[in-house]
Amino acid sequence: CGHCTSKAPANYMLRTLPWRTDGAAPATPGCARRSHKVAPGSRSRPASTLTAARMAATSEHDETIASISEAGPVPPLVKAVLHRQHRTLDASADKLIDVLQESAASDIWHKHGSFYDHLHDVWEVLCIWQQPQAWCRLGLFHSAYSNSFVSMNLFNPKTDRPKVQELIGMDAENLVYKFCVIDRKLLEETVLEEETIRAAGYEMSHIRTGEVVHLSLEEATACIVETLADFQEQSFGWQTELEAGFAACIV
Repeated sequence: CGHCTSKAPANYMLRTLPWRTDGAAPATPGCARRSHKVAPGSRSRPASTLTAARMAATSEHDETIASISEAGPVPPLVKAVLHRQHRTLDASADKLIDVLQESAASDIWHKHGSFYDHLHDVWEVLCIWQQPQAWCRLGLFHSAYSNSFVSMNLFNPKTDRPKVQELIGMDAENLVYKFCVIDRKLLEETVLEEETIRAAGYEMSHIRTGEVVHLSLEEATACIVETLADFQEQSFGWQTELEAGFAACIV
């Protein structure tokens, strides 16, 4: 929950959620504050109700911290993230990150930082989830050619693909390219509606040219896992609580 994780270093709780192989979403610790959802425009709750909410939230938060303390040492990958030991996550991380930092991603705002911050943090989430290197690099460069949600164009897909392939590898660049030219929303909605990822993959349309773009099962899975990490990276603290209508997050 945003309340329980907003003050944790590097979103510790969110980033260490286990990826479940049965396709179900990772479970997050409950937070009593989420039970106090109010309609837009509603007045504040009485002091007694707010006090009870604070006490319940504090109690459950303490239980969560206690459970973390009992869990043992910080996992190595999480420790690497906390200490900014990028090369522990990817031996080529310094080179990849330098390229991104020098790009326009550092100049573009994104929700709670720059777009570079977002790309970097999605990559860290995927690394902690122990996803394949190509999938992690997809997270780091997922908007490099612009995509159906973001118009950024850090690289020109007509001229720069060989340069990006050399930088992040053929497999990762192929994922980045396809992620940037398909209708991401359509893929997400299809997977949600069917509650599975098709074994035969998907025939998608290029968002600019209309040509057919085939996504294999593995490629589609990589796109969905990246999307989960992308969403997870943006789900934080009091702002997310407010967007969901949980007024108790500000008391």
